[in-house]
Parts: sequence; C-alpha cells; structure tokens
Amino acid sequence: MGMVFCRGCGKEIHETAPTCPHCGAPQSAQGLSSTSLKSQTVAGLLCAFLGAFGAHRFYLGKIASGVLYLLFCWTGIPSLIAFIELIIIVFSSPQKWAAKYNNGQLMPPVNVFLKVLVLIVPVIFIIGILAAIAIPQFSAYRAKSYCALSKAELKTAYTCAQAFFADNPTATNLSSVQLDACNSSTTSAIEIISGHPNNLIISSKHGGCKTTYYINSEGYISEELPYSSAQEPEASAPTAVPDQTSEMTVWSPSFDCTKASSNAELLICSSEELATADVALAQVYEAVMSRTDDKQALKREQLAWLKNERDVCTDEDAMLKVYQERIEQLSTR
Repeated sequence: MGMVFCRGCGKEIHETAPTCPHCGAPQSAQGLSSTSLKSQTVAGLLCAFLGAFGAHRFYLGKIASGVLYLLFCWTGIPSLIAFIELIIIVFSSPQKWAAKYNNGQLMPPVNVFLKVLVLIVPVIFIIGILAAIAIPQFSAYRAKSYCALSKAELKTAYTCAQAFFADNPTATNLSSVQLDACNSSTTSAIEIISGHPNNLIISSKHGGCKTTYYINSEGYISEELPYSSAQEPEASAPTAVPDQTSEMTVWSPSFDCTKASSNAELLICSSEELATADVALAQVYEAVMSRTDDKQALKREQLAWLKNERDVCTDEDAMLKVYQERIEQLSTR
C-alpha cells in the first residue's frame, strides 16, 4: 500500500483512507487510472502554445471554459488569461497539482525547460517593446544633434569667411583653401557654392544628418539653395543705363549692373550682345526650372556653370560662345 495526497488539504495520507485525518475531506476509494492522470508539463505546453484557443482547458476537462476561449480567441483576452494560467500551472507544486487534478496521485514535476521558457519569453517581449520605442527615439535625437552640429559648423565657416574678407578688402573670391585655413576642425562637409563677398553661399552636410544647410552673405541659414540675382539670371528686356564710372553705354542684363563686381559681370554689362545672351539664357533657364522635378539639382548645375565656365571667360567672344552653348544645352531639356 502506498501514500497519496489529500484532495482537500494536499497533505500525505494512506491511499486507502476514506477521509483525510487532517482536514476530514472525503477521499475517493480508488485512484485514477494512468490514462486519466493530468500531466502538469503537458498542460503547461498546451497553455503556452495553444492557450489562446483553450487547449489546456479541454485537456484538464474544463469543457465549458474551453468553449469560451474558442469563442473569444479573436479578441486577445484569452491569450492574456492563458499566460497568467501558464505561470500558475508551471510554478504550482506537484502536491497541489496532484490534489487538484489527479486525486492526490503524484506525477513527474514540470520540465525545467518549460519553467525557463516562461521566465525568458516575457522578458524578451518586454525588451522588444522597449527597444521598439527607444531605438527610433534615440536615432531621431542623434540625427537632430548631427543637424545642429552641421548648422553650428556652418556658422563657424561663415564667421571665418567674413573675417577673411575683412582682412582682405580687395578680395573678390573665397577659396576652399582659404576657408580651411580658418575652419579646419569640422566633422561636416563644408563646400563653397559661391565665394563672392556680395553673393556668398556656403553649404554644410553632416553624414549623420539628411539635410544640407546653406548660408548666404547675410548669415541666413536655410535648407534650400539660396537665390541670388547675381548668380541666377532673371528675364528682363535689355535697356541702356548710364554708367556711373565711365561714359560708355552699359546694357542691362538679367542682373543689376550697379551691383556688378566680378570681371565677368562687368564684361556682360559692357556688351549689348552679352547682355542680350544673358537675358535669353535667363528665359530658357526659367522655362526649364518650371517643368523640372529636381529644382535644387538644376540650381546647383547653374551655379557650377556660372563659376566654372562663365566667370573664367576674359573676352567677349569666348563668353558669348559659352552662353550660346549653355542656351543650346538647356533648350534640349
């Protein structure tokens, strides 16, 4: 004869005892068959993987509650309840489990793997939720800090440019070498779009920031390439205006000749053919700009043409040829 556990209090009693000598609860005269015993490990596995559908409730003989699980499984509520039940099942003592489901007959304890699984999965789930919230916020904060650094270094570059022109009043252009001599310790890519003191444009792009920032001669920072009348032509009819420094006729191109300072601009203002070509280019440029999708790319291309092709011309014929080639190039778009 063996010993079993009381169905009422869970204390060990003789298997033939009709009632528990400790609590007085009546006992079954005959134990359950081996096929009717409910395994704590099996119930835990069913609850872990099929608990949302009430599989563990059917296994334990709780048909009514199992049906309710099936009816409301789409709401997610049974999943939450099943998780709580899983903790109770896995961490219940074998004695309590035997008293509740096996008429006091002990079964093998819950598998250690299942206990570890119950402990680790919620931790991983919580860490995943926290990571999903924290990582984007951290990335956004980091990107903002890089953008702020890019703007700060752009302001420093602008200060260096102003200091250079203050020390060199006759200078008409700022080169990257001259700017680097003052502003060498930067993490952003600093580029001089236009180095003229009256139409200064400097850009800054940090690898961790998606935005390119620009600063003009007035110290205004923007996320779009600044517009300068001396750099991007505007359509206007050429008219004769008197030159304040000489008696020759000055033809008005697409920019204000009274503000012309570079040799190329002065050459355009002194030639009717160049002024007319400048206005024609302005009209073609504005037409292309109105129908292009990437306006910033076209602006950068036009500024590069002004800097690398037009402004390097020293005579009227060469500049007129450069204008005609540019007009033909834009007209094909």
